[in-house]
Amino acid sequence: GKFNFLYGKASLFGSAIIYVDFYLLGGLGMTETQTGTNLTPFIGIGQKIYLNRIMALDINYRYMKYNEQVRNNGALQGRSSTTNVVSLGLCFLY
Repeated sequence: GKFNFLYGKASLFGSAIIYVDFYLLGGLGMTETQTGTNLTPFIGIGQKIYLNRIMALDINYRYMKYNEQVRNNGALQGRSSTTNVVSLGLCFLY
C-alpha cells in the first residue's frame, strides 16, 4: 500500500513550477532463497516529481526483512536477513 502525506509545488530555478508528491510505502512480498520461499514485509518512503502531465520521476527506498532456514554443518538454523533497495523510475500517467 501507498500513503501520500505531502503534496506540493516547487520552483525549478525560478523558471517553472513542478509538482512533488512524498509518500510512505508498506506491504508484503515473497523472497525466494536456496532453502525456500519466505514472507517479506517491507516499509519505505518515496518521492514522485511530475515532469509534465504524462510523466513523473519516481525515487523510493524500501527496507525489507525476512527469516530463513540455512544449513550450518548439516543442521538447519534460523537466520534473519534484511535488504535495502533504492529504486529510480520513470512513470507514465494516463
